[in-house]
Amino acid sequence: MSIHLRRVTLAARRFQIAASAGWLLVVLRCGLGWQFFQEGVSKIDNPRPFSAVFLGNARGPWAGLFQDRIWDAHGLARLDQEQTQILWKAHLKAAQEHFRFNDRDRTKAARIHASYLSGLNGFFSDNRLEIEEYRLQVERLQRDKQQAARREVYSLNGQVLKQQSELAGKRRPWLATLDGFWAGYERDISNLGAAATNSAASTFALTRPGRRWLDSRSIDRIIPWFDLVIGGLLILGLLTRITSLAAAGFLFSVVLSQWPPTTGPMSTYYHLNLTLALLVLAATGAGRIAGLDFFLNGCCSGKGKVTHEQLDT
Repeated sequence: MSIHLRRVTLAARRFQIAASAGWLLVVLRCGLGWQFFQEGVSKIDNPRPFSAVFLGNARGPWAGLFQDRIWDAHGLARLDQEQTQILWKAHLKAAQEHFRFNDRDRTKAARIHASYLSGLNGFFSDNRLEIEEYRLQVERLQRDKQQAARREVYSLNGQVLKQQSELAGKRRPWLATLDGFWAGYERDISNLGAAATNSAASTFALTRPGRRWLDSRSIDRIIPWFDLVIGGLLILGLLTRITSLAAAGFLFSVVLSQWPPTTGPMSTYYHLNLTLALLVLAATGAGRIAGLDFFLNGCCSGKGKVTHEQLDT
């Protein structure tokens, strides 16, 4: 067996691809690179939350792992009035130190804080009973989801999905209002800081409650730049093997979130085909044909394994 494998390996090393196949690899590499690059540019130009909905729609045996990455999935962290007050007060103090406010700016910042705090307290005063009832319903839903029968029996699982939909409808207007408070407070403090330091306005980030490592908010910030970098490297043909494997790993995680045999809101066969195409680029080292990997490989080894001269003409 070992002798046979050795012969196959030697034959593969002597194999020379046709010119048409080589240039099609270049086209494939650049096409995939352009797709990733455009996705990155689009997300950076129009920043908006996108991963929470996708993760929430996860289906299949690994659905729980993906859904667990949603930031504040039920809104309970944002519906915690006391925790919000603590974070807002800490943000006010941090902004005063960061921007080195004078007495006048400190007074303005305190007024901004008091204004938003008044709106926050009014919101919770108006909705306190409904929010407490909502918390109890979320606890009941969590208990139901932990019961194996409700996951496996179709009719019972349908009841759980109905509960989830009803709770989502309840919290949606509340969270929209609260998110407006958070964003407005963050924006107004940042603008005051920019005016105080005579600098261009930039966001002085306000820490959100319930944050965890690599949650949906983190993913929303990382993925656009990941797509942009992956796309640029593929187009240039630089570090193509590593880049293709990283992109394939990302797309395969999408496939796992909507495992093709299961019935879900979206099909991932398209993503699976893209994953296979990226694996082809990684296996062939496609960046060494009309790419910067040709020169990088030459610098590292003195010669390239796949060169323009090796292509059949």
